[in-house]
Amino acid sequence: MSEFLLPTLIGVLVAGLLYRRIRRLFGRQRVTTRKLIMRITLVGSLALLFVLMPGGGVSTRILGVVLGVILAAVGMATMKVERQEEEWFYTPNKYLGFVIVSIILGRIIYRLSTLSGLSTSFNGDSGVPESLAMNPTGRVLLLTLLVYYGVSNAGVLRLCRQSGVPPRHG
Repeated sequence: MSEFLLPTLIGVLVAGLLYRRIRRLFGRQRVTTRKLIMRITLVGSLALLFVLMPGGGVSTRILGVVLGVILAAVGMATMKVERQEEEWFYTPNKYLGFVIVSIILGRIIYRLSTLSGLSTSFNGDSGVPESLAMNPTGRVLLLTLLVYYGVSNAGVLRLCRQSGVPPRHG
């Protein structure tokens, strides 16, 4: 019984985090400067770590960054930023949100299917089981999502500041 408890708790936690992430991709969102800066810093740091991480080719890194910037540019061009009373809100493009959700869920489903047949062979470069080592497609997708979130959050902050009164800090 206890052998299923930890995976179940982790599954519930991951499902809750995914729900929060997906909810932020659709509908009107309140702009909060502190949260945007925190997200930009966290996601930017993670993206930098993945760019500097050994292994994988330079082309996968460049592709991930370029795709992330393109997605963010499309998102910024189609995003609505508005001020109501003293608060700022933004509404992301729902179609782009659907694409992002599809990438995230598709990658999770793919990864779970490959982990279910976890092999015992090891990757000679990193000493990590081959089924856990990130393949080039995984690197591109992860870097694309990290760059997208970092650039789009920075863009929301910039758009609000250019529009006049900065958003609330709380």
